[in-house]
Amino acid sequence: MTFHPLRGYVTKEEQEECKRRFGFSMRNHLVFQMAARVHFDGKGASKIQILFDERKAPIPLKEWLGQGLFNINITIRQLIKSVANKEGAHSDPKYDPTLRFTKSVKLVDQDIHMKFIVAIGEYILKWLKRGSEQLRL
Repeated sequence: MTFHPLRGYVTKEEQEECKRRFGFSMRNHLVFQMAARVHFDGKGASKIQILFDERKAPIPLKEWLGQGLFNINITIRQLIKSVANKEGAHSDPKYDPTLRFTKSVKLVDQDIHMKFIVAIGEYILKWLKRGSEQLRL
């Protein structure tokens, strides 16, 4: 199974080229990134509209889940796991480092991690629907 990479995704080759040219990898010094298009409705609500770069070739699931979402330490896998463990199956007042970080960032009307979980889910559903339609053809 493959999915499109995040917008702004940097391949291992691009990271190595950056290290070769500049002596360091930009990813290792990144504190926060949000490579997504956000829609603001003018009424106080917002939504992540474009999170994945569908112009690029899809990448394997393991690599896709391992992409740094907000920084190098918070991957797609880690965000999904944290939300499932701390807010999904039960509510746990002791947040892990992923949720402590993401709950410190708000996007207009909600914690940012909620917006990203919805955007990830919508993308996966769209991608799976597209795949099932192609199978019917």
